[in-house]
Amino acid sequence: MIRHNPEPLATGQRLATYSNRTGDRKIQVLEMQSENAEAVAIGKTIEKMVGGIGFLSLDSGSVDVSDDSLNFGFSDFAVLFRTRNQAVPILKILEKAGIPCQVVDRRSVLDHLGLKSLLSIVKLMHGLGGYADIEAALKVMRPKLSSHLIKSLKRWAYQNQLCVEQAFIQTRRRLPIPPMGLSKQQQLYDFIHQIDILKNRLATCSLTDQIEYLSEKLGITEKFNDDIFFEKGFQQIVESAKGLFPKDVADFLATVALCRDTDTYDHRVEKVSLMTLHAAKGLEFPVVFISGCEDEWIPYRSENRSSDVQEERRLFYVALTRAKRYLFLSWAKNRRIHGKPRSRHVSPFIEDIDMIYKTNFGHDFKKAPQSQHKQLSLF
Repeated sequence: MIRHNPEPLATGQRLATYSNRTGDRKIQVLEMQSENAEAVAIGKTIEKMVGGIGFLSLDSGSVDVSDDSLNFGFSDFAVLFRTRNQAVPILKILEKAGIPCQVVDRRSVLDHLGLKSLLSIVKLMHGLGGYADIEAALKVMRPKLSSHLIKSLKRWAYQNQLCVEQAFIQTRRRLPIPPMGLSKQQQLYDFIHQIDILKNRLATCSLTDQIEYLSEKLGITEKFNDDIFFEKGFQQIVESAKGLFPKDVADFLATVALCRDTDTYDHRVEKVSLMTLHAAKGLEFPVVFISGCEDEWIPYRSENRSSDVQEERRLFYVALTRAKRYLFLSWAKNRRIHGKPRSRHVSPFIEDIDMIYKTNFGHDFKKAPQSQHKQLSLF
């Protein structure tokens, strides 16, 4: 597949490389009817390879896995995809079937709206916030402040070279803010007073306790109750805050801010890893699924973005080489894109792989037919 990239090499030609594994094990290409069918197929294959958990067994011969496949644990599996949105149906179906998962994706997990608001409140409580944190905090706090009020505050603070904490001090002292009327300044004072109440109440609590209290008290947990990415990100933040106290909040926030995709990967947990092709760099797994192997995703292109085919080919090559023992490439003939059903075509990169290296399965995974019980004769 990668040899189609016309990259100049010092040797003048590409060198063929081989693993030291024997036998004729092949890449397995799964052709499904829809994104849900694709997710179910991935889930059933995982179940088969760990020895069964909740899905019905695979049809006989549907997937070529040898007997030694039953020694796998959930942490041996990774499901890769080109775009973050692809994770949603896969994650929902796998977890519904009882397959534990972890999402290895900083932007989907730690940049979640609810989590950003939560972290912004922590910053404001400890005098480390910026003006963007005020806007983020107001997503979950009341009373609401108008965007015009916040702009007036920022303009006045910039003119007087004041940081957020210094501007808050002025407001606490009831000093006049020239561009702001008394009613507006009272609203700002009420907001800051609410921050102060939270800060005083949690002054002696650990950072973990502060985060959990704020999430419950402000209704953030309830608001994002059914949001899988919020749950994953919240667990990640709580884990990062364990053992820390208010004096450590700056270090905690720096750790979260500098977090990379791979930093959200926990090799200690017995869970299937879901991640983008980019996030998978540097990691290896015994079993890898690359889902959504469809043209327009692999290689990726959209109306607003043309495709760098050579770079996309390199990225796909890296994804292929994350697999240590088994590799599955799946795609759906029909998929909802931005809420609209669309026909899809297999990725040209898969077609570039010689047939001798792959096995194609072109049917959906269905419930195995029930065997008919037959009355045995006495003789």
